[in-house]
Amino acid sequence: VVALAYIALALSALPARDLLAGALLLVPVLLYLLSHQLVHRHRRWRAPKELIVAALVTCGAAIFVTATAQPGAVLSSASLIGLVCFTNCALISAWEREVDESHGQTSLAIDAAEHHWVFSQLPWLVAVIAALACVETTADARVVAACVSASAVFLALIDRAEPRIGWHAARVLADVALLTPLVPLWWWR
Repeated sequence: VVALAYIALALSALPARDLLAGALLLVPVLLYLLSHQLVHRHRRWRAPKELIVAALVTCGAAIFVTATAQPGAVLSSASLIGLVCFTNCALISAWEREVDESHGQTSLAIDAAEHHWVFSQLPWLVAVIAALACVETTADARVVAACVSASAVFLALIDRAEPRIGWHAARVLADVALLTPLVPLWWWR
């Protein structure tokens, strides 16, 4: 019912350009689901899910603004979004490593188990990179960089809390940490 309501709302409220962009993005999403969740689920040669999911989310964020924004701003913003999405996926994979192993999944967290410390440092690195990106860029790109920096700091704090709160709660909070753009959206409405 909710999915049908979303589809009806999208068809009635979104411009044709956004509907086409969404339809174009649906193709790689369906290919990922088919390949990584069904056909090639247990193959060691497939690309790490953290990279693919981060790329899909980044494309989803960028595809709707490419026609109206400056190309440089889109590229820098999409790169930062990709970094924070990858960080989100990498941390979740690290927390759920045992689950992925029991399901026969491949992930960077399994392949690099001895380098887990890198996953814990990644959000701090992304926060610094995004903060530095706030210095010389367009106003819209600064907002994106500030949101990415805040999300990365939240991810770092969640990673520190994960041993105490457990991976279930950490996973939910990690996805909530990516919602920092709601603040400027609320402010500007």
